[in-house]
Amino acid sequence: MKAALVPVDAHVLDQAGEYVGELLVWTDRGATLAALEYAWVTDEMPTSLPPVGQVKVTVSPAHRAGVNKERPDPLVTA
Repeated sequence: MKAALVPVDAHVLDQAGEYVGELLVWTDRGATLAALEYAWVTDEMPTSLPPVGQVKVTVSPAHRAGVNKERPDPLVTA
């Protein structure tokens, strides 16, 4: 089964409001959480997920254009 990327931008900001990464949310056909990725752009890897107050969520422009990214199920290995 394929997992689909939730069509939102979830930018992670630091205390000063600077972009430090993003959250990527994948669902199993929109019904259940398939994977959660935390991509960061800092020198050091985060040790935990960011506080909710540091995540800015907006609807992705790609979703507005009707684009839906899919990938193979992240829990299934070849």
